[in-house]
Amino acid sequence: MDIKILYFSGCPNWETVFARVRTVLAELGRTDLAVQVEDVHQASDLSSEWAGSPTLLLDGRDPFAAAAGPPSAGLAIDSGRHPVLPQDACRIYVTEAGFKGAPSLDQLRTALTQGA
Repeated sequence: MDIKILYFSGCPNWETVFARVRTVLAELGRTDLAVQVEDVHQASDLSSEWAGSPTLLLDGRDPFAAAAGPPSAGLAIDSGRHPVLPQDACRIYVTEAGFKGAPSLDQLRTALTQGA
């Protein structure tokens, strides 16, 4: 399984996702799997699965993607005078504890088990 976390440095929640993924992999006895971390500002090509920082990809697919797909690049504030670039968006996850900046351990466990 290929595991990648996409992030941008202005959103610190990628560190939480990274730590939780490593915790779940250790629980599952899958310490053989590496977790790649990629800053989207350094990437030559932004993944079509990008949905804000952090985005977890398992074999190139986002297990937490909304049915409608990733948010559009047309986000804007102040009636469009200040466009928000998609690579600069922090992501919000719906968890058992409400809205959070990272999926819960249980959500990651489910995603990593189904993706194995």
